[in-house]
Amino acid sequence: MKAGQVVFHHESVVHGSCPNNADHPRVGFVIHYCAPHVRETRFEGVTAMLVRGRDTHGFWKPEPTPRVDFDPECIQHMLETRALFKSKQAEKLKNNIGV
Repeated sequence: MKAGQVVFHHESVVHGSCPNNADHPRVGFVIHYCAPHVRETRFEGVTAMLVRGRDTHGFWKPEPTPRVDFDPECIQHMLETRALFKSKQAEKLKNNIGV
């Protein structure tokens, strides 16, 4: 891709790109949509942002609302969520593949 271009694809699509020779990292943006009645079964304490309607099930805790750009509370929440997800993924791989 050329500078300034963007690509959209499903998360399960195998994809790749040439090495990043720029002096800055690539940016990734991921969105997952699901209905409030859908439940995460891999771990407790998951959060989500309700984008429309009402959540009458309560399976998802609300995401923290940023008060300022790069809100430290939101950044910390993101880091903790990412660490939890990576931990559970590693556990899943170990149990299912024997890594």
